[in-house]
Amino acid sequence: MKFNVGLIAAAMLAAGPVFAIGSGGGGSVPSCSEDSWSCGEWSQCSSAGQRTRGCVMTFDCAQASTPKPAESEGCEPPAPAVQPESEPAPAPQPTPTPTSQPTQKPAPKPAPAPRPTSVCSADTWKCDGWTPTCDANGNHTRSCAIAADCPTAETPGPAIAKPCERLQCGDKAALADRISCRLNLTPAGQIREYALQYLPEECRVIPVGPGRTQCVARYKSFQPCWDERDPRVRQNCAAEILQIGPSVADEARRCQGRQGKDRAACAQAVKDKVYTMIKFRFYDLEERAEELLERGANQEAVTAFITAVETKKQEFNNATATDDRRRLILEVRLAWKDFLKAVGPDLR
Repeated sequence: MKFNVGLIAAAMLAAGPVFAIGSGGGGSVPSCSEDSWSCGEWSQCSSAGQRTRGCVMTFDCAQASTPKPAESEGCEPPAPAVQPESEPAPAPQPTPTPTSQPTQKPAPKPAPAPRPTSVCSADTWKCDGWTPTCDANGNHTRSCAIAADCPTAETPGPAIAKPCERLQCGDKAALADRISCRLNLTPAGQIREYALQYLPEECRVIPVGPGRTQCVARYKSFQPCWDERDPRVRQNCAAEILQIGPSVADEARRCQGRQGKDRAACAQAVKDKVYTMIKFRFYDLEERAEELLERGANQEAVTAFITAVETKKQEFNNATATDDRRRLILEVRLAWKDFLKAVGPDLR
């Protein structure tokens, strides 16, 4: 079997160290280090010197267990109402001179009616409506304020955030729009998006069926590799998942001793592994571009680069000739060099 080892060699030289931080191409799920909590407004300070609020988890990080924020705390109680000073008693009036008329006692004044006692059990909160669109964290939000303070209750404020229930980026029609949208999401927002739909851009163009399912499974299998900073460790991770040895030539020679369909199937399997590894390196460049975005690179330039690489990846899948695949590898490498020139030497 004749196999062009130069294809994978060219891809391996394409990029240096990179740490995955996001997924403009829709394939790598960003790692997280803490849960996200959203808390309502604090209640009024009670006479006992306590105020409360309600908190709800808006993002559950699988790799962390962040404590719930405090929902009560001490505060300065309100000052007691100042009672008005009593008015001085009126001066005594002189005793009238008795007359022949009989003295009549004045009629007693009726007792004042008791004032109704105000009874309440909770503070009253007033909230605006939920935002129709979701924020970068993947949540609908609203603002709430206390409308009536019950002096005998400490009612926590209502939730001011709730998870999105629909896609923010995945339902956009254009590839560049989907990529740009994902780049605007925080890691929490990206994970929320992928919980609703995990469909890498390379897999999106494959018709629904076994081919797409296999594509999605392959991207998921590479997730542990993106947590590595060292490119050699990351590449070894991908190679181990693909069960491909350090030498492509050795892999190809193992097929020589087989016959007929068995030999053809072996050769095709080696090709598929090598091509997948090349596309892994393509994606590696996308992730590095996103790292530069975090350091201040222009988002339009990052979006354009990732869009170009995703397009080349699709062309690579459709290519039938070795020369076409080699050309695409070189074009991706050239696009990366042009991108680095565009972002400037300070960010390289």
